[in-house]
Amino acid sequence: MRRGWAYRAFETPEELERIRKEKGGYDGRARSIPPEEAEERAKRGEPHVIRLKVPRPGTTEVKDELRGVVVYDNGEIPDVVLLKSDGYPTYHLANVVDDRLMGVTDVIRAEEWLVSTPIHVLLYRAFGWEVPRFYHMPLLRNPDKTKISKRKSHTSLDWYKAEGFLPEALRNYLCLMGFSMPDGREIFTLEEFIEAFTWERVSLGGPVFDLESSAG
Repeated sequence: MRRGWAYRAFETPEELERIRKEKGGYDGRARSIPPEEAEERAKRGEPHVIRLKVPRPGTTEVKDELRGVVVYDNGEIPDVVLLKSDGYPTYHLANVVDDRLMGVTDVIRAEEWLVSTPIHVLLYRAFGWEVPRFYHMPLLRNPDKTKISKRKSHTSLDWYKAEGFLPEALRNYLCLMGFSMPDGREIFTLEEFIEAFTWERVSLGGPVFDLESSAG
């Protein structure tokens, strides 16, 4: 907070609910509390959270190794809670700190997390840490193009094992969901896949997981 990247917010749950209904989300009103006053209120034991202070106005750039540079308007990035009133960190803070402590240099995750990445980039900057490389992979889709889930598809490996699917066949199929071998092969070993893999051959189109279509 001394570096200006965070601030204490003292709204009660009832006040927050009213703000959400009126504003559609937290409006950053606690930013206006002088730091000295906020510190005194905290020392007196007044319940509060610590929020990220997103620089405004401005933009935040996220470099995605698959998608290029994605620019976010800081006005659209929320002042998320970093530490809850009980002192426990939220996901955003824990994620960044945990990755840093483990020495993570490359973050590979689903594209649905791309919207959270500017928050993580700002946290890395706030701590003065090097930002890792980000790769946001396309989501697997049901035949109707909705996000794959256990409500519409079988997502348990135990089911495929019970149905007699060979591990090598299922792995080949999953590899081809977002990647193509240079020579067009659809049958290959794990070692051959590893040798041929390059990020440049990863497709960003929403791959459809359709066993009936593949069997045909």
